[in-house]
Amino acid sequence: MRELTHSIISLVHFTELTESGWCDEASERYVIATLWEFEKPIQLQQIKKGISERFPISIKTHELGLILERMEKRGDVILSNDGRYRLSLSKAQKVKEDVEKASALEAKIKSDFCQRVKTLCPEVEAENVWSSFIDRFLKPLVMNEGARAYDLLTGGKKKIPSLQYIDNFLDTFPKHREIIKQILFDFLTRDDTDTKYYLLTYLDSYFLMSASGLPEKVLTEIAGIGKDGLEFIVFVDTNFIYSILNLHDNPSNRAANDLQELINSLSINVRIRLAVRQDTLDETLGSIRYHRDRLSSTSYPPNLAEAATRIDISGIYRTFFQRVQESGERISAYDYFSPYENNLVQILASKGITVFDETKTSDEYEQMYEVAEDIELQVQFERENHQASPKSEQKITHDVIFWHFLQDQRGRKVRSPLDARFWIVTLDYRFLAFDKFKSGKRGWLPACMHPTQLIQVLRFFVPRSPLLENTLLGIVRFPALSREFDPKMERMCIRIINLLSRHEGIEDISVPTLTNILADDALRTRLSSNGLTEREEIEAIQNTLARILAERESMLHESSAKVTQLEEEVQELNFQKSQAEKAEAEEMGRRKKTEEENTQIEQELQQARSQLEQTQRDAMKYKVIFKWLIGSIFFAGGLSAVFFLPAALNWVWLLNHNHKLGIQLCFALCVFGLSWLIVDTDKTRKWFALGSIIFGTVIAITQII
Repeated sequence: MRELTHSIISLVHFTELTESGWCDEASERYVIATLWEFEKPIQLQQIKKGISERFPISIKTHELGLILERMEKRGDVILSNDGRYRLSLSKAQKVKEDVEKASALEAKIKSDFCQRVKTLCPEVEAENVWSSFIDRFLKPLVMNEGARAYDLLTGGKKKIPSLQYIDNFLDTFPKHREIIKQILFDFLTRDDTDTKYYLLTYLDSYFLMSASGLPEKVLTEIAGIGKDGLEFIVFVDTNFIYSILNLHDNPSNRAANDLQELINSLSINVRIRLAVRQDTLDETLGSIRYHRDRLSSTSYPPNLAEAATRIDISGIYRTFFQRVQESGERISAYDYFSPYENNLVQILASKGITVFDETKTSDEYEQMYEVAEDIELQVQFERENHQASPKSEQKITHDVIFWHFLQDQRGRKVRSPLDARFWIVTLDYRFLAFDKFKSGKRGWLPACMHPTQLIQVLRFFVPRSPLLENTLLGIVRFPALSREFDPKMERMCIRIINLLSRHEGIEDISVPTLTNILADDALRTRLSSNGLTEREEIEAIQNTLARILAERESMLHESSAKVTQLEEEVQELNFQKSQAEKAEAEEMGRRKKTEEENTQIEQELQQARSQLEQTQRDAMKYKVIFKWLIGSIFFAGGLSAVFFLPAALNWVWLLNHNHKLGIQLCFALCVFGLSWLIVDTDKTRKWFALGSIIFGTVIAITQII
């Protein structure tokens, strides 16, 4: 029976763990451990940095965002309003209990082991035996045997196998070899649940490590199947170029940039070449000119740009106005797009994207019957299914030719992701749907992938660092990451053991061929989570893409319906607003008119009052004059009557009276008093006039008598 190499064992573990979802679980446990150690809310980038510092792995930003979103929905993580994450109280309490339980378990097992050494072999330092047991036996056992260590650690094998790492442990104590061997045998085979759980936590750490990636050595052997290693050529689409250059505001920008970062961290024997076709360059330049010409030729001030970012506009224009706002200066669309229009090839080259040298022109592809038929069918499909916004025939022609071009590069009977070599990365979900239809109809591998899908595939070729192995299998990190050995892990161990046993019985399959099969299985697992046969895996790929596209179409449909509803609501609100503004304007007009009328009335009233007061003053003036005139006439007439009338009438009595002059003076005093009463309007002074009359009358009467 052929003994499998460590590389194949690692591949089996990686493939099975990936298929069972351990990759996602491993990432979540890294996040939990990092948040637990920070003990305070932190931002996404701090979490990413914390993971890379504590566990030498690199989780891409968009992947970390998806992990945190998934954990938030489950209630394990809380996102605050300021964009910081922390463990929920229930999860933090659970982690605290697990850490305390793991620490207590480790202390108990270590104490029991050391006590056994002190009892049976007091000549040896018990602490040294324990350290040697961990470093020279347990860690190498788990690292080399993986799931096959399950039988030994759970007492399934009552006889310690003759393995080199066991000998390495025993050789540390040559004088007490047999006693230490007996101690080891008793420790591994005793019927103690705590001991088995403790030993199997190292296997859990190994699974966590295996799910995080393959060692560089294994990847080198896989890449070494071909003498020059592996090279994948990934063609970029126009929308991906916009994302990689950050020319539009799109959620996939982060995935596009993460893809470039991932390419730089691949194994040294695996190369990813990003390429662009001349047709795609022409389409990109045409798109840039189109969007440039739609904007004004004048420059935009920062304040206007800021206002533009707050309205519903296309992602390309939104990005342009954001750049203007950030610059703080006036920028025109021509100045902004000119570098991309004039130096697009050089800019893409700086991003690692080179122009692909084609042997067949687009005109030659268009003349092919199959290509022309696909273009016609796709134009009809767009008009029937996307009536609101169908793709232009020019874009459809570009996509169809692009797809057939890629199939020519591959060779149309390629079924293995390792052999395919050529891929298209695009953000266009309609292009992905076309590829799904065409590839699924012929039973071929997909030609197009979204950046997030490509990242999943390429993660297979990112080697894990040796430092990660030491970290995850180290006692210091172990309590925060480990968990109890649950039934899921036990089933995984048995599944891997059975799989390894089946492969060991296939005598006629060479190790390189077996490695190639397993590597291809692992890649397919990245594309499909539960494939078995090649046909089933291809169907799983198609179903996955169909589901994603259906979800996207549903989301787009819902978004479109919601946008339509919102537009109607906005129109209604605008109508109501205009009506309210019109009513308000009319009310303001009425108020203004009323105020003007009130002002005019007040002015007229004031004028009438002034005229009335003037009339009253004139009347008073004339009244005074009239009184003085009457008073004067009365006074003159009275005096004449007193002094001249008796003589004229020959009033003998008065003329011959002894007190004639006194009587005349008294009556003159009465006339003066009466004249005073007529002229003077002051009531106070009238009493004096009345007094003079009474006084004159009384004196006159006394003289008469």
